[in-house]
Amino acid sequence: MSKITTLIISLLALQSVQAVEIEHRLALIIGNAAYRSDAALTNPVHDAQDLADALRDLQFRVQLEQNLTYAEMDSAIKQFGKQLRAAPGLGFFYYAGHGMQLGAENYLIPIGGEKALFEPHYDVDKNTIKASDILTTLEKAANAVNVIILDACRDNPFASRGQSRRPIPPGLQMIDVSGSALIAFAAKPGKVALDGKSKRNSPYAASLIKQVKENPNASLLQLFTKVRADVFEKTEGLQAPGFYSELNRDYCLASACPTDNRGVDLSALVQQVAQLWQPFLAAVIAMGVLWLGWRRRWVGALVAAFAEYRATKIEQRRQAEIKQRKQAEIERRRETQIERRRQAEIERRRQAEIERRRQAEIQAEIEQKRQAGIARQKKAEEKRQKEAKYGKLFEFETVTVNAKGQIIHRKPQQARYQTEDLGNGVTLEMVYIPGGTFMMGSPDNEGYDDEKPQHQVTVKPFFMGKYEVTQAQWQAVMGNNPSYFNGDNRPVETISWEDAVAFCQRLSNMTGKTYRLASEAEWEYAARAGTTTPFYFGETITTDLANYDGDYTYASEPKGVYRSKTTEVGIFPPNGFGLYDMHGNVWEWCADAWHDNYEGAPADGSVWKAGDSSLRALRGGAWNNRPGSVRTADRNRSSHDYRYGYVGLRLARLF
Repeated sequence: MSKITTLIISLLALQSVQAVEIEHRLALIIGNAAYRSDAALTNPVHDAQDLADALRDLQFRVQLEQNLTYAEMDSAIKQFGKQLRAAPGLGFFYYAGHGMQLGAENYLIPIGGEKALFEPHYDVDKNTIKASDILTTLEKAANAVNVIILDACRDNPFASRGQSRRPIPPGLQMIDVSGSALIAFAAKPGKVALDGKSKRNSPYAASLIKQVKENPNASLLQLFTKVRADVFEKTEGLQAPGFYSELNRDYCLASACPTDNRGVDLSALVQQVAQLWQPFLAAVIAMGVLWLGWRRRWVGALVAAFAEYRATKIEQRRQAEIKQRKQAEIERRRETQIERRRQAEIERRRQAEIERRRQAEIQAEIEQKRQAGIARQKKAEEKRQKEAKYGKLFEFETVTVNAKGQIIHRKPQQARYQTEDLGNGVTLEMVYIPGGTFMMGSPDNEGYDDEKPQHQVTVKPFFMGKYEVTQAQWQAVMGNNPSYFNGDNRPVETISWEDAVAFCQRLSNMTGKTYRLASEAEWEYAARAGTTTPFYFGETITTDLANYDGDYTYASEPKGVYRSKTTEVGIFPPNGFGLYDMHGNVWEWCADAWHDNYEGAPADGSVWKAGDSSLRALRGGAWNNRPGSVRTADRNRSSHDYRYGYVGLRLARLF
């Protein structure tokens, strides 16, 4: 009677068991693996990803972080604390990566904090995360329960290679927790955890993820006990995880857990009830049989028949069970073979796909190299053709000044040029001038009447001398040097317009190319190089930029020097086309006959042949002129046969 009463009370007790429901479940999962090469880890990122997926399946709100620096890791933990305080419930923190114990503290190593493992003077408090700070953050959230997992008991890679100068004990040390909390470690205090090597997960993480997926309704104590046993078995006793609990009742990751210590195993109760009622039923049946046998005297026969029947049924059940087990084993083996063949086929296809991709990558790389080679050849051919047509590139810098003559802008530029060998080491450089349209002459507020009216002119591409013709170049072509100011690299001067034309003719005969004097339109277009100001330098000019009479000024610039002679070509900054000394030094003969203004001037940039051919146009100004006479639009004239020590020439050539 007492056993039956106990069973009834136990069954009734099942109806009064209370359950713990946790509304909010938040998790912060951190995996650090991308340390410097000699400290890099294989598993933490995968461990974090897979555990985060498992917790999301249990309706956790998961914050997954990977490869965090100190600042990022500190910020993530603080943000996690704010979220927990806003919605208290179950707080779950997991960290996989390097860690160490130092003094009475455990430290988690962020990415970039590897020096903590080997540098004795490295400030760990400012560059690593204290485990105690994480506990404090979770405790302040006033959660129903906190779970902290430190999968950071890894071996110090620097100590194993003798590179660490900081004496650090292996593994982590046990930490006391307060409140309703559980802290778990991948290994026992002072011991190191194993990595997964070629596998995706470390042994500890693999077991933890497995238990979370397969036993979500187990209590936390049961779950971590299973994890410990599983890791201990899988590592053959090399790794024994540990945990410490301050939990006052059972909690589960997935749902409510029984909290009454009187909880009863229902299946055990059912078995006990069955065992108690079987004798009673047997007694009733026996009494009936005895009564019938007494009445009909068949007791012996009935007992024998019943015993035989019962033995037959038992044997039948036993044989059926044996057959069922054999069939189950056959089916299991068949399914195993099918699964093996399926996995083998999957692996074959995977390897075939890998090989296909590898071959595709090889072919793509070959094609990429081929295309790159074709592109290089095409680029080289285009460069060759451009150089043959336009010339080689050269680089230079232009400057712009304000009205005070101060440089306000510098600009790097490029242009193309061709070289003519005149013999004896003397060369002639001709710059390609692209065609275009510009306003020729000066506006109403600038210049003289012979510079007007300002009108639009379109110029075709041509080549122009990079410098004024030098005395060395004149000597190489004409065999004499008429100049007053001697110097191979000074401009030739004291030449007439007819002398200049003769030079062009003789040079053309020497080279087989058509050299000539530029038209006034070509000269001004080339001098302006896209500018519209009085000078291609800007609003004014200084003697730091050109050779002219610096005793006079044009705008608000200071006075300069008056050199009273020519200077070597190319010592002053060029214009935007890469032409030097277009302002000052020597006047330059042009091909045009002189006209007092631009009324009826050609609009196509050609030579204006009609007019007074005894007078020829000069452009650019000279060393003895005031700054107003070296403007881009300024014009001058002289008799075709006069020679002066301030008149020279610059060549042009057909494109």
